[in-house]
Amino acid sequence: EKSSSALHFEINQPPKPGICSITPSNGTITTKFTVICKDWADQDGIKDYSFYAWATHAEQRVILGSTISSLFELRLPVGCGNASLMNVIVQIRDQLNSMTEANLPAVSVIPTRTSIDSFIKAMKVASTMSSTDPLVELLSKNNSVLTGQVITTVSQVLNEMNTEIIRLGIQNIASIFVSPLGSREIPMSSHSWNTFTFNQYIQQLNDDASVREYLMKSMKDLTTTTWNNILLHASSLALLTHAINELTRDTSVRSEVL
Repeated sequence: EKSSSALHFEINQPPKPGICSITPSNGTITTKFTVICKDWADQDGIKDYSFYAWATHAEQRVILGSTISSLFELRLPVGCGNASLMNVIVQIRDQLNSMTEANLPAVSVIPTRTSIDSFIKAMKVASTMSSTDPLVELLSKNNSVLTGQVITTVSQVLNEMNTEIIRLGIQNIASIFVSPLGSREIPMSSHSWNTFTFNQYIQQLNDDASVREYLMKSMKDLTTTTWNNILLHASSLALLTHAINELTRDTSVRSEVL
């Protein structure tokens, strides 16, 4: 006996291309950038919009959050070097998880030590009085997405500065000489260690370590309800703990708990 049958497979199509825009085109780590997506359509319905950014290598991109709304506000991490350009993409998913990626125009995000210094001063008084510092205000909202974005942006600035601190520290270290056995004269380096520079070096490391500890504490009571939120917090935690010479004992312990 012979029989035959036929099956019809319908391949899910990704959302149809619309447009996405970001404003403003430049700013700092405290700037609020707004992404608006329009005219995206799918017969199964749009599930969410996810946002990613990277500086030079796409494989190093970090997630900045997701939303079911076509309008999303975010804080961007800094770029690399003098260019300071950040590439941003939006992933648009339908209800069956088919996805389309939309590239946004590159945005210039300038790293500034001023923003970190202001944050450090505000952080020291945040527990006893209200603060107008924009980063402290964002963290005080206890919003998981905003907190993840702030930790990501601040951590990248701290990591860049930590690399520079180490480079300058090495340049100021005195040369080491080994004198012959029995010799009483030890040649001295013409570039001796500057005590003032050393104290500044230690102070900046301690200040930055305090910032990392403060940011770590802000993650304690956050609620992660979606997979994208878990990705955001994992990514921000990795950046926050990147520079091990700026981790306090409390920061290290809390990172293990999280």
